[in-house]
Amino acid sequence: ANIYLCLFLFCLFYLSCDNINNQLYLYEESFPRSYNKLNEMEALSLFMSISRVGDEARFCLLWIFLPFSVLLLTATLVYKLKQPRNNVDESLRTHVYEVHQIAGEVAASMESVKQCILLLNQFPSLVNHPMPPYCFTPFLRACWSGNTPLVRYMLKNGADVHSCTVSRESPILLAAYRVIKSKVWDPSVLNLLYEAGCDLSEPNKRGSTALHLAAREGHISLTYWLLVRGAHLTLRLSSKS
Repeated sequence: ANIYLCLFLFCLFYLSCDNINNQLYLYEESFPRSYNKLNEMEALSLFMSISRVGDEARFCLLWIFLPFSVLLLTATLVYKLKQPRNNVDESLRTHVYEVHQIAGEVAASMESVKQCILLLNQFPSLVNHPMPPYCFTPFLRACWSGNTPLVRYMLKNGADVHSCTVSRESPILLAAYRVIKSKVWDPSVLNLLYEAGCDLSEPNKRGSTALHLAAREGHISLTYWLLVRGAHLTLRLSSKS
């Protein structure tokens, strides 16, 4: 990028000097015919001295531009050489989509779960790696998909129980959503999150909690599970909807 910038500036300076020369030449051609008070030799001498401005400007800009370019490229090269080579980051970029995909699969196969765990063993920081634009992490995706083995493994290996998406959906809220959509009552992920210290009443951006969601959907088992464990009854939605 710095090389392209230097080339662009050089071309810009060079074309500017050529434009100065062209304008002076055209003005030189028209000047002797417009002003009769100066004889031809005086006018020619005057404009020859003026036309040298373009050449001198090009020469000066060239000598200013070259040291600046060399200094810029040298500084960039030194900066790049001083940066440590992080092969882990390259590997993360290679495997990050695979981990996110497996963690977000509903009813993922055991082979996929084992593959995801192997990758997380190799790259532990992927557990809390957010994926734009909604900032889902593999841990949040596993909560949303109801993947009990992955959630259990991630909680034992540094999963952030206070993480949330851009809309502030917490792990409990995502797990509650999956429980409601599931045909079978299975609170195993909810139990793991509760034991890990997740806030049962953490609201999203609209002020909706897991209890709001369970009550709105008429899910009696989930509502009872939340109330028994101390979910707040007095929280209100921040939106009229």
